[in-house]
Amino acid sequence: MRSVVWKPFKGWGSKEIAILVMVTAVNSALVVSLGPLSWGPMQFRIAEMVAFPMMIIFGYVGAFGVLLSSLVTSWIAPGAMAELFWNWAMFPFWGAITVEMIKRLGRSNVGYQITALYAAVCTGIWVSAMLYFVWEVPFLPTVIWIVIAEVITMNGFGYILWKGITSRAGKSLPEL
Repeated sequence: MRSVVWKPFKGWGSKEIAILVMVTAVNSALVVSLGPLSWGPMQFRIAEMVAFPMMIIFGYVGAFGVLLSSLVTSWIAPGAMAELFWNWAMFPFWGAITVEMIKRLGRSNVGYQITALYAAVCTGIWVSAMLYFVWEVPFLPTVIWIVIAEVITMNGFGYILWKGITSRAGKSLPEL
């Protein structure tokens, strides 16, 4: 019988820590270097096209790397401290549930697309809520914009990257 205890750090060693650092660094570098596109009501976070496939490939290691990236980038971005709180509060939804979904759906084309769509909708809602409560940016138009931007980056470009990585890796992907 499968354990119902959540153990995201079970079996982490130096390899997993190295991957965590790599995902955190790459995501942080992309978010900061493309800063004007990464924050605000009209954001188009290109870093998501790299971050989301890393979550699907590396599971909790990738998800925590993206989460730690929000800690790093929140000190650099103007007004992004609010994002720090929201990212950590929303991690169970966009991080943990996404990893659990891919575990159940498998790393198939359909599994990727369903989890990416779920993450896009979660991101659209929570970022829009943050922008509404912090800066009074209109909620519904922002949700629509951010979900469309996330679908383009994660379901579109991210999928192409994920497909390229997984086709070359074959059966050697890490266990989730």
